Amino acid sequence: MYWNNELTITMNNKKAATAAMAVAKNVLTTTSIEEYCEGEFAGFADSLLVKKNEVRSTGLAGVWSDTYELVLPEILKAIAAQGNEFCGRSFWDSTYDTEWWKFSFDGKELIINNTFHRIDDEPVCQECDEEATYWYDEEEDCYVCPECGHTITVEEFEAACETTKVQKFTF
Repeated sequence: MYWNNELTITMNNKKAATAAMAVAKNVLTTTSIEEYCEGEFAGFADSLLVKKNEVRSTGLAGVWSDTYELVLPEILKAIAAQGNEFCGRSFWDSTYDTEWWKFSFDGKELIINNTFHRIDDEPVCQECDEEATYWYDEEEDCYVCPECGHTITVEEFEAACETTKVQKFTF
């Protein structure tokens, strides 16, 4: 099984991005959730770089989902504590699941939206009882069973296999 993380934090300028990267690396190299995670965190810290006014990961390092869910908010809270506004997104992908975040800090409140998609929970077709993976039809904005053509709404599909949570922190 593989996993991969992508992170982009957009700051107001390159100086703020450089400072944010230093904060993120510090959190990653000083946080110890479980012993085996330390190597993952160090590898992810090494993958961070500044490009223009953004902190980005190279996409070549991964942190397991359960620990990334814990460390990403800590990184964002530490950057927010510096007082600079920012926004961004992160994506975690593995063989079986995906997870993505959108976040923003307006100088006072940090908001983190997190959505987890579990492939094992994708719905079975109600018409033909096939466990084939539904595919998304952009024109119709719905999901279609590849076996029988039965459609379900985006909302039905997401309700079956996605959970979303919002975290808010005031500074």
